[in-house]
Amino acid sequence: MKRGAGIRKQLQILGVVPALFMLGLLLVALTWQRFEDADRDLQALGSFMASQLASSSEYGVLAGNYSDLRRQAQLAMQQADLQYVVFRDNDGKVLLYERRQDRVPGSSIIEFHSGIYRQPLLDADTMRVSAALNDSPVRIGEVVLGMSSARLLARQKEILLASLIPALSAMI
Repeated sequence: MKRGAGIRKQLQILGVVPALFMLGLLLVALTWQRFEDADRDLQALGSFMASQLASSSEYGVLAGNYSDLRRQAQLAMQQADLQYVVFRDNDGKVLLYERRQDRVPGSSIIEFHSGIYRQPLLDADTMRVSAALNDSPVRIGEVVLGMSSARLLARQKEILLASLIPALSAMI
């Protein structure tokens, strides 16, 4: 009898161990994929915000209108994760630096850069784009956004908890 119980126990272990191993691998793969998705979302948001801010700040950079640039920066700073906005001219000289007073502790800053380009002019008579400016856009400056990674870290913790709780209950 003891021999039968030992074989039964060995067969149970041979059945459970590979299943737990596969569950662990699946958990790691799916959690990693969700981490990548959260990171990709933050990268997309930062790139989108930088390009939108760059396109809307053309006038402020060309005209040296710092109040317009400040207004643009303050509108962008309404995004909770944004820590600072820097406008630079084509030579790299800082035109405006606007930052949030309350920095999120324990989080790193991810920077997003986007060039500011002069848009082609329309000829008022023919309503056509000027041929001289149609060839290649002229870079007149750059906008740099500094975003906190705090939301990304919070999202990763949420993903980890959402993955571990069902996995632990399945293992039990």
